[in-house]
Amino acid sequence: MLLNGERGVPADDTISKLEQVLDIPRGALFDTAGKHDRVAAKFVQKNGARLLMRTLAPLTEAEMAEVQTVAQRFANRHAKGAK
Repeated sequence: MLLNGERGVPADDTISKLEQVLDIPRGALFDTAGKHDRVAAKFVQKNGARLLMRTLAPLTEAEMAEVQTVAQRFANRHAKGAK
Protein backbone atom coordinates (compact mmCIF):
# COMPACT_ATOMS: atom_id res chain seq x y z
CA MET A 1 0.00 0.00 0.00
CA LEU A 2 2.77 2.42 0.90
CA LEU A 3 4.77 1.62 -2.22
CA ASN A 4 1.91 2.07 -4.69
CA GLY A 5 0.76 5.39 -3.23
CA GLU A 6 -2.46 4.22 -1.60
CA ARG A 7 -1.35 5.67 1.72
CA GLY A 8 0.35 8.92 2.60
CA VAL A 9 3.90 9.39 3.85
CA PRO A 10 4.39 7.73 7.26
CA ALA A 11 5.12 9.69 10.42
CA ASP A 12 8.73 10.68 11.07
CA ASP A 13 9.12 8.09 13.84
CA THR A 14 7.94 5.35 11.50
CA ILE A 15 10.36 6.42 8.77
CA SER A 16 13.24 6.46 11.30
CA LYS A 17 12.34 2.96 12.52
CA LEU A 18 12.15 1.66 8.94
CA GLU A 19 15.60 3.06 8.19
CA GLN A 20 16.98 1.40 11.30
CA VAL A 21 15.30 -1.99 10.80
CA LEU A 22 16.09 -2.12 7.07
CA ASP A 23 19.66 -0.87 7.65
CA ILE A 24 19.15 2.09 5.32
CA PRO A 25 21.47 5.10 5.73
CA ARG A 26 19.96 7.69 8.06
CA GLY A 27 17.90 10.24 6.16
CA ALA A 28 17.64 8.25 2.91
CA LEU A 29 13.93 7.45 3.31
CA PHE A 30 13.24 11.02 4.36
CA ASP A 31 14.92 12.18 1.15
CA THR A 32 12.83 9.73 -0.87
CA ALA A 33 9.67 10.97 0.86
CA GLY A 34 10.67 14.55 0.06
CA LYS A 35 10.78 15.69 3.67
CA HIS A 36 13.37 16.51 6.32
CA ASP A 37 14.08 14.42 9.37
CA ARG A 38 14.38 16.31 12.68
CA VAL A 39 18.14 16.78 12.37
CA ALA A 40 17.97 18.10 8.81
CA ALA A 41 15.04 20.37 9.65
CA LYS A 42 16.98 21.83 12.58
CA PHE A 43 20.08 22.33 10.41
CA VAL A 44 18.19 24.08 7.60
CA GLN A 45 16.97 26.69 10.08
CA LYS A 46 20.52 27.66 11.04
CA ASN A 47 21.83 30.93 9.68
CA GLY A 48 23.79 30.22 6.49
CA ALA A 49 22.68 26.60 6.13
CA ARG A 50 21.06 27.06 2.73
CA LEU A 51 24.09 28.93 1.42
CA LEU A 52 26.30 26.09 2.68
CA MET A 53 24.15 23.51 0.88
CA ARG A 54 24.32 25.50 -2.36
CA THR A 55 28.08 25.82 -1.97
CA LEU A 56 28.46 22.06 -1.47
CA ALA A 57 26.09 21.04 -4.29
CA PRO A 58 28.67 21.03 -7.12
CA LEU A 59 31.28 19.00 -5.21
CA THR A 60 32.33 15.55 -6.41
CA GLU A 61 31.72 12.49 -4.24
CA ALA A 62 35.39 12.51 -3.19
CA GLU A 63 35.27 16.19 -2.25
CA MET A 64 32.04 15.61 -0.35
CA ALA A 65 33.72 12.78 1.58
CA GLU A 66 36.50 15.19 2.60
CA VAL A 67 33.95 17.76 3.78
CA GLN A 68 32.11 15.09 5.76
CA THR A 69 35.35 14.01 7.45
CA VAL A 70 36.09 17.58 8.55
CA ALA A 71 32.48 18.09 9.65
CA GLN A 72 32.64 14.88 11.71
CA ARG A 73 35.77 16.20 13.47
CA PHE A 74 33.90 19.39 14.39
CA ALA A 75 30.91 17.35 15.59
CA ASN A 76 33.18 15.13 17.72
CA ARG A 77 34.77 18.20 19.33
CA HIS A 78 31.34 19.64 20.02
CA ALA A 79 30.16 16.34 21.57
CA LYS A 80 33.25 16.16 23.80
CA GLY A 81 32.76 19.75 24.94
CA ALA A 82 29.13 19.07 25.86
CA LYS A 83 30.05 16.30 28.31
